[in-house]
Amino acid sequence: MYKVVAEKIMGRFLQFPSHHPAAHEPFNLHPSIILQMEANTPDTKPTITDKPDRKGEHDDLALRETDGWAYHAANHIDKPSDVRSIKLARPVGAAKRLEMLKSLIRIPGIDFDPGNFFRNQRYLSPRYPYQATPLSYINASGRGWNLWGETDSLQYFHPDDRRQRGRLEFYFMDVRANSVGLVTLNVVCSSEPGTTGSFDVETSASADSRIDVSGYFDHVVDVVVRPGTQTNMLVRVTLGPNVDFFNFKSVTYLTIG
Repeated sequence: MYKVVAEKIMGRFLQFPSHHPAAHEPFNLHPSIILQMEANTPDTKPTITDKPDRKGEHDDLALRETDGWAYHAANHIDKPSDVRSIKLARPVGAAKRLEMLKSLIRIPGIDFDPGNFFRNQRYLSPRYPYQATPLSYINASGRGWNLWGETDSLQYFHPDDRRQRGRLEFYFMDVRANSVGLVTLNVVCSSEPGTTGSFDVETSASADSRIDVSGYFDHVVDVVVRPGTQTNMLVRVTLGPNVDFFNFKSVTYLTIG
C-alpha cells in the first residue's frame, strides 16, 4: 500500500464533537515529517522510487486535455450543508466564485472580498505537504496513490480491488475559534467511461458535500466552514465509486470572518 504522510508534533490531538466520525478514529502523530512509501508486501523494503509501473497511464493523462472546468461552492455552516456546481468552458474566475458564494451563504461579518481568492494563510500541495506556521499538513491513505514530485501532483489510479477507496486528509491546526474559513481545493478528476462518479468532502464542522464527477475535468471546490469552539479543522476527501483518476494539486485555507 502506498501512503504519503506529512506529520509533525507529538501529543497533540484534534478536537472533534463526539458525534463526528473522526472523534472515534485513532490519531497518532510521528515527531518528524515523513515521506513514506509502504510496499504491497511485507518482505519488500519500501523506497521512494518503489512505484507501480503505470508511467504509460501517467503520460497519457498528462498529455490529454481536460474536457473543461467545473466549479463547486459548498456551505458547511448551515445544516443541512448545501453545494452548488457549474461546468465552464474556461477556468473559473473570481467574479463567478464570488457570485456563487454570496448566493449560497448570507452571514453578517463574512468578508467575501474578491482579493481573498488571490491570497491564503495556508497552502499545501504534494510538493509542500507541511506548513509550520500556522501548522498544517496532509495525510493520504488507501491503495492507488502515486506521488509525482516533478509535476507537484499526487495522483490516484483506481486499484483493481474496487473495495479500496482513496482518501486525503488536510489538517489545519490552531484556527481561530468561532471564525469563518474558506477552504479551496484544486483537483483534476475523471470518471470511468459512461459513468458518473463522485467524491465526498467532509469537514470537522460536522458537514459533508458530495461532488459529482462526469468526464475528465479540472475542479475547483470552495467550502465555507465555521470551526466553532474547536481550534483545529480537518477536511477529508474520500473518493467514491467510478472515480478512475484523481489528481490532487493544492488546498488552501483562509480566515474570512
